[in-house]
Amino acid sequence: SSSDVNKSALSFKINEVENFLSGIDKTKYTNIEALETELENAKTVYNNGSATQDDVNNATNLLAAAFDNVEEIV
Repeated sequence: SSSDVNKSALSFKINEVENFLSGIDKTKYTNIEALETELENAKTVYNNGSATQDDVNNATNLLAAAFDNVEEIV
């Protein structure tokens, strides 16, 4: 059941990404659009009461991967 789904890691990653995005000049980083897309997807999964643990884990992993792909342009 959905009550058994642990979303804490997803919540943490969403907050981490939102804090990052709110504090930067997005023009100075690569792959921001992809990160924002995954962030929206992650929020959709987080707010989906019927999301499975696999859904949540996948959203967490995809968001983390997108975040890892962001690099500062030097």
